[in-house]
Amino acid sequence: MPAAPGPSGVTLTASVTVAKSVSPYTRQRQGYIHPGACWIAKISLPVMTRAQAEPWLAFLISLWGMSGSFLLQAPLVTGPLGTAGGSPVVNGSNQPVNTPQSLSIRGLTGILQPGDYFQIGNRLYKNLTQKGPGTVTLDIFPTLRDNPADGTALVLANPAGLFELDDNDVQFDVDSAGNYRVQFGAYESI
Repeated sequence: MPAAPGPSGVTLTASVTVAKSVSPYTRQRQGYIHPGACWIAKISLPVMTRAQAEPWLAFLISLWGMSGSFLLQAPLVTGPLGTAGGSPVVNGSNQPVNTPQSLSIRGLTGILQPGDYFQIGNRLYKNLTQKGPGTVTLDIFPTLRDNPADGTALVLANPAGLFELDDNDVQFDVDSAGNYRVQFGAYESI
């Protein structure tokens, strides 16, 4: 992905799939959280000249639509909001996969705040509650897709996740003054 110019805007959506049924007799509700929770992104690039736009267009086209993937950093996130640090790692190899929404870690110094992002492998996660220090169980979004090995590092600085384009078409606009406008959507690679 070209480093410059960077996106002028990113909309990051935490998307969940929940089924609800309501009894026609008692009006009681039952819900089921399906394992399809994921990140969805809409990326807008600034108005660019042709020389600035072409590396972006080449990158997007090189993905061959929805078949390619790329790392997308959490927008404007360079590190934790709180005092979190140390060398946090996954605590245990039997983490719950595709079930709400926890991850046991150890080696955390300081505090992870709600809204802190982190990366495990090529997956982007968000911490939902204040936790730390030491060995803690995080409440996270989305659920774990893979069972990370015991001792797998959490990346707190510049966390990113693996994404794919949400469409096979790469579209751009050029006005009569030669200004290029590029927007594209992506979803977490599952």
